[in-house]
Amino acid sequence: MDAVDVVSYFGYILTAWIIVMAVGMAKKDLLQKYGIEVGPLMIMWKRPTSGSKLERIAKKRVVRICAWIGVALSIGAMVFAYYFLINIVLSILFPQTIRAQARLIPLLPGLTVVGVHIFYSMIAIGIAIVVHELSHAVVALSEGIRLKSWGLAVAFIIPAAFVEPDEEDYKKAKLSSKVKLLAAGSAANVIIGVLALFLLQQVASQYPLVIGIIHSVNNQPTPAYLAGLQKYVPFAIESINGTVVDGLATLTSIIHAHANETVNFVLRIFSYNTMSQLDVVLHKPANMSLLGVYINPFPAPKPSLCALGSACIHIPGLLAWLVWINMGLALINAAPLFITDGGKIISEILGEKRKIISYIIQGTTLAILALAFIASILM
Repeated sequence: MDAVDVVSYFGYILTAWIIVMAVGMAKKDLLQKYGIEVGPLMIMWKRPTSGSKLERIAKKRVVRICAWIGVALSIGAMVFAYYFLINIVLSILFPQTIRAQARLIPLLPGLTVVGVHIFYSMIAIGIAIVVHELSHAVVALSEGIRLKSWGLAVAFIIPAAFVEPDEEDYKKAKLSSKVKLLAAGSAANVIIGVLALFLLQQVASQYPLVIGIIHSVNNQPTPAYLAGLQKYVPFAIESINGTVVDGLATLTSIIHAHANETVNFVLRIFSYNTMSQLDVVLHKPANMSLLGVYINPFPAPKPSLCALGSACIHIPGLLAWLVWINMGLALINAAPLFITDGGKIISEILGEKRKIISYIIQGTTLAILALAFIASILM
């Protein structure tokens, strides 16, 4: 999906959103009877705070057990957040001995997130937020803390949820209940992230996924275009001249090894367009160092996943975004910062008498986060 496709899809979505808004405003009174509120940028569905399905779920014993597991997961996420952030900072201070395996990158549509990945990220963010907030709601009800309101929402095309615990109930609750409530969101995101990672390992293959063909370079047709590979897009490259392509690094090394040579490459591919495996011969002249293919950053799905057609190529990408978004949200939210659940947990545990210690911890964490962000930019 190129930039033109993305703009077109956003145009369709915006048109549909305007129609929904118009209908919502016209039927405003009728929709309010069902707890639905329509605004310029959001549709909210408010649910009753008692006698609801959410309350029935909260009364189950397994929820109380899971709440304690959530505390452990949230503490683990807090510890790993420190490790992650400090490792990034140290990689800049001691580049010869420490190398960060990841960095902080803000999600900026059109800049750091482009093409179809905008949609992947929006879906992943929506799922992460809904799971996060509903987990808070279930644990709150399980601990006897009433809700002023809760419900689901859609902000443009991003699903969302909202939970508002009763302030008086929250203040009167035991410390353990408060900690369990606050930890529930991050713990739920960790669980979703781990599940998404497990599913990704089950459905993704090791092979690079080709999503487009470059027609020419410097007015010279590319080997992939001359071989007619455009009719097989999207396809996975399984081997080249009998060598299994077990990742993008292997593909790159094979091509670079013959960059200045005239050579015939025999590609074994699996086409998700024709749902078939075949061998294709590419003739690469010495003055052409590229095959002429666009490689997707995510691996190809296993063919067994694609009974419903080539749309399956989006599944690994969406699952990868679910891993990144949920794990990222869990780590940042578990970190003791002034606006996060992790910060609130520290404040609740230390109490009013040790408020200054809480401020020092959260201020130090904020400084580490700022340094890690600067370090990520400089990488």
